[in-house]
Amino acid sequence: MGRKEEKDKVSGSTGSSGQLHEMRSVEAPQTEEAVVPSSEVKEPGAEKRRYHTASYKLRIVREADLCRGEVGAIAALLRREGLYSSCLTTWRVQRDSGALSALSQVRGRKLKREPLVIENERLRKQMAQLEGKYRQSILIIEAQKKIAEILGTPIQGDPIAELENL
Repeated sequence: MGRKEEKDKVSGSTGSSGQLHEMRSVEAPQTEEAVVPSSEVKEPGAEKRRYHTASYKLRIVREADLCRGEVGAIAALLRREGLYSSCLTTWRVQRDSGALSALSQVRGRKLKREPLVIENERLRKQMAQLEGKYRQSILIIEAQKKIAEILGTPIQGDPIAELENL
């Protein structure tokens, strides 16, 4: 095989017949030594996701705002902190919308409520249910009165007044 043919095979160009030559990959010789990973090579999934606190985000945004007049100062800040410019853009939007101040609140379990407050809420719900039943019973009694008038059998006493006295 001549020099031109070798070059054509490696580069994948077409030969005189117009067909594409196959590309051959050159494999490294197998050795029995154990492969030691480089310190620069990281295993996938080995790095954990970074979380930034609201105070950290505000500090970086303020520093970036101070660097606005200087050429390359923001890029130096981002390199120093190991951040992308998209983080800074997102954090500025959050700051302007007030979201960063909301993030500074402490997360965690909510405080337990006092038993009296819980009992008060339960009684208010029960009261609302009973008021609804009361209104419903008054409508039923009024409908019964109208039916009794139509049929000509009057109802003795005032059932609504009796309900109100209970």
